[in-house]
Amino acid sequence: MKLNKNLLSLIALGAATGVAPAVTVISNVSDAEATSTAGVGALGNGSILAGAYYGAGPGVVPVFAFQLPTLGAGETFSTATITLFLNGISGTPAFNGDIVGLTRTSASSAVIGADFAGAGTMLHDNFFTSASATGSSTSNDFTGWLNTQYAGGANAGNFVFIKVDAEGTAGVGSFQGYNVDSANNGTAANHPALDYTTVTVPEPSSTALLGLGGLALILRRRK
Repeated sequence: MKLNKNLLSLIALGAATGVAPAVTVISNVSDAEATSTAGVGALGNGSILAGAYYGAGPGVVPVFAFQLPTLGAGETFSTATITLFLNGISGTPAFNGDIVGLTRTSASSAVIGADFAGAGTMLHDNFFTSASATGSSTSNDFTGWLNTQYAGGANAGNFVFIKVDAEGTAGVGSFQGYNVDSANNGTAANHPALDYTTVTVPEPSSTALLGLGGLALILRRRK
């Protein structure tokens, strides 16, 4: 039996994926700095330093908390980026600012001191450099990391954490680094933003049923 165009169209429709519109999630007002001495500071600050303070330090990194959504059945992230606003550069840092996605997730949005040296995944190397201009910049795509953090829905509603790591620099002996705006900044357009899209892949059984239904319809019309 030769398959006609109508049947092929139905089978293609069943195998197609549904792409949802882009979504923007703003970081939580719990945004804060984690320090090399396992402390937490800059709570409520509109801008957070990635670098080091005067003297021996401590080294500090801004950490931003984003709440994961609850996706539908068969839905996964298909794109994911973060946009951050560089408010200015303090001193002349000899280090760059890297975007790192922390491994931990939590039902709480609170930043913890261990986030300074916490394990994570490099999302964008050298995102900020001493030559960076002030303003908004968007990272490389990190869909894989976000899907890993989501864990098939096990972490839906929990928070994920992204930090600007000053390449491990702690105590550079002066006030140097990158000042990154947080969700507490007075200008909403400067808030850290996680942008993502999702895609829904039909279950194989659903695709097969749609194809069989189309075949039955065509055979009935031929009788």
